[in-house]
Amino acid sequence: MTVDITLRQVKGAPLTFNEVDANFSNLKDAADAASGDVSAIDARLTTAEGEIDVIQSNATTLTGRVNAIEADYTTEA
Repeated sequence: MTVDITLRQVKGAPLTFNEVDANFSNLKDAADAASGDVSAIDARLTTAEGEIDVIQSNATTLTGRVNAIEADYTTEA
């Protein structure tokens, strides 16, 4: 992400009020965009965590089924 900032390189020529205002506006817009990006990433992580919980639950269920099948097989043998 790039932020447009106006700078003066000529000594004795300070930024005008409009230039300073534009710089602050650009910085605020960039900060707001970054905050939105963080919120979107957080939402995706929350979704991924939920999916991982489902996978772990399924793995536990399948492990239980495999153990039951092994126990039945061992008992029958």
